[in-house]
Amino acid sequence: MLLEGLKVVELATWVAGPGCAMIMGEWGADVVKVESPAGDATRAFFADTPESPGNPVFSMENRGKRSVVLDTGTPGGRDALIAILERADVFITNVRPGALIRARLDYESIKTELPRLIYASVSGYGLQGAEADKPAFDLTGFWTRTGVASATIPPD
Repeated sequence: MLLEGLKVVELATWVAGPGCAMIMGEWGADVVKVESPAGDATRAFFADTPESPGNPVFSMENRGKRSVVLDTGTPGGRDALIAILERADVFITNVRPGALIRARLDYESIKTELPRLIYASVSGYGLQGAEADKPAFDLTGFWTRTGVASATIPPD
């Protein structure tokens, strides 16, 4: 497999970050998903009912991953994540820049501790500038704010 032997740690939710890590896992990487104590938001996106068992959105984007729950906003949770990252090759996140800075998990904080780690950040509005900390997890923020997304809604 193309990425066999590569270790990936994902701290992300919704589509772009988890999807990226899922593809890397499909290509052979060992992927560990880090979730907050509240869990990935997509866990609640579809109700798990007898008529419709499972959660296709969460299951699709997180298949083949191992996972761990950490409160990265606490010193102990951050230390545990750093211990996991010490054995990783790639870190994927789509957490907003301000939250990453507060948890000292932004690129500038991580690069001195783990200089060989590949740091990949997926962002709705970029990592710098006035819009950087606005809620958006990927490019869909652009499509919805411009009105283009409304073109995908059936007229009825």
